[in-house]
Amino acid sequence: MAEAALTVTLYRALLATVRSLKGECLRLRLPVEQSAAQWLRGHAKQFGYVPRSSAARELFAPLALPDGGPAGAAELQPATVRGIIRSEFRRALAQQHDRRGQEPESAHQLSGVDAGLFALKQLHAQLELARRSSTVITQAENGAAVMVEATSAYRGRDGPNFVFQYRVRLTNVGSVAVQVIGRSWSIRNADDSEHASVPRGSPGIVGQSPRLEPDGDAFEYASGTTLATAGGSVSGSLQMMSLAEGGVPFDAEVGTFMCIAEGETK
Repeated sequence: MAEAALTVTLYRALLATVRSLKGECLRLRLPVEQSAAQWLRGHAKQFGYVPRSSAARELFAPLALPDGGPAGAAELQPATVRGIIRSEFRRALAQQHDRRGQEPESAHQLSGVDAGLFALKQLHAQLELARRSSTVITQAENGAAVMVEATSAYRGRDGPNFVFQYRVRLTNVGSVAVQVIGRSWSIRNADDSEHASVPRGSPGIVGQSPRLEPDGDAFEYASGTTLATAGGSVSGSLQMMSLAEGGVPFDAEVGTFMCIAEGETK
């Protein structure tokens, strides 16, 4: 009975967390430190093409997400999240009647308490990632469209400075191939003073000029910055070229994303 009561409490906490979305989609993101590409010294891989799939299956593998649908979506509608929570809740209560103290046979048979704690932790982690992320889709002529998603992570101190890593993922969401030809960047301190900038048209990204095929081809890279303040922001654009016949250059916006050093002050 105690386990069932705790499961109900977690269920209510999960629904309250979903209500905090205020009708907005929950975009699923892997934490920056779990990305294949890393910026800090000791990591050889700083960039690469990434699979055409969302983070849903990796993040929520211990939960019984249905095949297709939500598991393949980068964004979940609040109603979908509530549906998954309710389904898991019913499954957990039924399992508590059937388990009779036995150990779960697989990750998809977590107890109601364990599954609830896991899901609550993941949901709050996603809300925190959203505070440090931006996602912008830029549509251009001839069917070209690019989604740029960026997320930062605080990585500690380097003397008096605060170190931030960020991940940028470019996804071709259009119907024609595109290629990166340049970039512009603005990095600002917490007081909005300029820390560093990269002028428009600076060639490539991390020494690369990736070509992205239509309908989901994606490229991800890691970079970073140090700031004199315990926070700041990054924004910019990527200069792209549509590779359709008669294609023209266009700028794919990198929306402003925040650098936040939790627990630090200066």
